[in-house]
Amino acid sequence: MNFKPLLFIAFLMTGFVTANAQQRNCELAVTLLSPAEGATIPAYAQYNLTVRIVNNGPNDLIVGDTLWYNTPTIPLFSYNILILQQPIVSGNSADIVLETDVNNNTNTEDQTVTYYATVLPRPDTLGAVRDGNLANNTDANNVIIKPCETGTAVNNVNAKDLNINIYPNPAIDMIQVKSPSASVKQVMIADISGRMIFSDNVASNKKNTFELNIAPLHSGMYFLKMETDKGTATTKFIKQ
Repeated sequence: MNFKPLLFIAFLMTGFVTANAQQRNCELAVTLLSPAEGATIPAYAQYNLTVRIVNNGPNDLIVGDTLWYNTPTIPLFSYNILILQQPIVSGNSADIVLETDVNNNTNTEDQTVTYYATVLPRPDTLGAVRDGNLANNTDANNVIIKPCETGTAVNNVNAKDLNINIYPNPAIDMIQVKSPSASVKQVMIADISGRMIFSDNVASNKKNTFELNIAPLHSGMYFLKMETDKGTATTKFIKQ
């Protein structure tokens, strides 16, 4: 008699029982701490999306557990993975930064938006941790987003629509800007706080392709604003 199939089935059953024995139940409650209700985010400002996760138990969340989260920067039905770097025992909470964003609002007026965050043990309820009540897993605040552009909205265009490219990106000392669909008249560079640190006119013979020396800049993210014959376009680059 061949016992191998029976042994294989027994192995699967043992794994199923073990997996269920390890599964924990944690009823989570999520509060959006930042951006806070009524907060104003300045033009080009960098800000953290921070949540407070309360574990109402009965089981603990441990280091290495996987949570899944969704924010306005992520498509509605998609999730990013968050690996816990600290335990959240039953009855306790932890404040966690999910991501860091930059205000690159291309509108010309203040925008009041509902900024939200959703955190789940797992979207399909499988895995080591389950949450039987998802009503408390999303929180939202009304936030004012300041405009990064000036003038009329009709003059603001998308750099991608104009096929404007910056390379290399990231760069160390020089970047080359190619604008095949529009003639660039003036360029400005702003840091992530919105402070304008460079402005110059583009030579008439270089309106579609030109270079910028970024060697004096500190390492970090910057915004390149370009006045073109088709409107104002803004894109970003990283100085290494």
